[in-house]
Amino acid sequence: MSIDDLSTAKYADLPCEEKLRLLEDDVMPIVKDISRHTIKARKAMEQNPVTTLVLSNAQVDLAILNQRLGERVAWAGAVEREADNLLSTVRERHKVRLTQGYDEDGVKTKPIAAGVADSMKVGLVEAEHDLWNRAKHMHERLKYLRTSTDKTIDTIRSKLTYERADLRNA
Repeated sequence: MSIDDLSTAKYADLPCEEKLRLLEDDVMPIVKDISRHTIKARKAMEQNPVTTLVLSNAQVDLAILNQRLGERVAWAGAVEREADNLLSTVRERHKVRLTQGYDEDGVKTKPIAAGVADSMKVGLVEAEHDLWNRAKHMHERLKYLRTSTDKTIDTIRSKLTYERADLRNA
């Protein structure tokens, strides 16, 4: 399943963890390509004379990758919000279960005070918290990468402008 499938009903029925895994699998090649083109551009900028053709190509490649990254950032936000909702929902279900006097298997036990249940529910949602944390990290990482790639493109543009001006004045 690819990013193009994310808005389908088939994708909507998947568990949040599976959506995050699919998103991670989909976005990693783009992240690697951005890194590769950024390194290539940096090396080109350090050469004397600067290889403007390599810089121009890197600028175009990075712009295309950054555009592809935009949709992934949006989906990462959606998965993060879904993971946050899952965490909150499961946490509150545990609290209700505990205050009504049921154990994890649904067996009736002694009810627990709401304040105590609030403290206990936190320890019962570690898996959901880990999922939410991964989703939040993915979303923040992609937002940062998008901003960073924009700045790299701007730097390349500035360097190309400087080099062209330098050639005209030579």
